[in-house]
Amino acid sequence: MAAGQIKWRSWLLTIISWDGLLPPCILLVPYLIDVLFPNIPDAIVIAAVLLPITGFVVRLVVGIRHIETHQCSTSFRANQRWFLILGISVLVLIDACLITSHLMPNGAVCADRTEGIVLAVLASLHFRRIQVCS
Repeated sequence: MAAGQIKWRSWLLTIISWDGLLPPCILLVPYLIDVLFPNIPDAIVIAAVLLPITGFVVRLVVGIRHIETHQCSTSFRANQRWFLILGISVLVLIDACLITSHLMPNGAVCADRTEGIVLAVLASLHFRRIQVCS
């Protein structure tokens, strides 16, 4: 294989494992905690704190190792690391929300009509500001 070619099999395995298997595993965590620790009500809260942080560290280590194998300039790899940190920071918040959503009453995760209107007004003001500034 020539230098600079993409290793498709390795790439596909990485995508399937990180993007395909990890989200369902995160969704199963609250149910597993209910089964394994039924008499500890704060177990899900503890998991909602510890698991996303652990996930952040694991994703960061794996991502940085992967970025270091890229054959590009040092400055470009530095930019990739910053975008990696930004991306996995968002994933930490999503993971925590998915885990704690198990504690919320039915329908609490979805916005009702009033909240939807407020969000739409805020979004329209935000996008109006972007258009005026640019």
